[in-house]
Amino acid sequence: LVCDASGVSGYDRSSHIASACGLPEIGDRIVQNLPGRTCFDAQLYPADAQACADVSSFITVVAYTPWLKINAHSFSDTRTESAVRYSASFGDRNLPNQEKIRLVDDARAALEKVWEDTPECWGWGSFAEAFAVDLAGAAISLHQKDAPAPPQSARVVDHTCVLRLVHGLASEPCVGAVQSDPPVTPDNHDGRWIIQGSVTDAAQQRVHPLHEAGITGKDQVVQMSDTGLSVNSCYFYDETGEVVRD
Repeated sequence: LVCDASGVSGYDRSSHIASACGLPEIGDRIVQNLPGRTCFDAQLYPADAQACADVSSFITVVAYTPWLKINAHSFSDTRTESAVRYSASFGDRNLPNQEKIRLVDDARAALEKVWEDTPECWGWGSFAEAFAVDLAGAAISLHQKDAPAPPQSARVVDHTCVLRLVHGLASEPCVGAVQSDPPVTPDNHDGRWIIQGSVTDAAQQRVHPLHEAGITGKDQVVQMSDTGLSVNSCYFYDETGEVVRD
């Protein structure tokens, strides 16, 4: 795990690491972007990691243990969700699909072993009865099987059992990062009010001034981007030259 505290943006820091440590594609391997630092999954040999750390006082290198792969908020998020759901992204994003399938099978077998070795999990029957491990794009999903649609609740899994399973998932060599994976639910009722000013009338009822003026966004195309935009994305990559940055 290589972190950089120079510059003011993740892009500046990735460029600094790329130049200082000879890692031209490091910007595509970001795992944390905070105001004070940006960290990347570098997958370096110890000697190369030490050389990278010695280049600049702004660069730090940390051994990438399984716990460091897990988003700090994931455990607290899971304890408030209706069911246990995690997603583990592959460290190598260019794996062929057949290799991903093999790695998912390996992860499933490893988690079944964790389940068998953890007494706190035994009240659920078998691992296959309680959880599904599947390929989800560029990630491995670990989802509780009896998860109902919100706001209903699923059976509560023992927290020690969850910790062991998540640690087991993060311990897979192919995994680059693990985070909670709650179901996606639309929140348009709140969202449309917030982006129109979060205004209430005299009766404390929400008002939507843009909608009332006839501006609803219907049939319009919207684009959103931030400093995390990758110029190597298939949507922006230009093989004839460098993408112009504003």
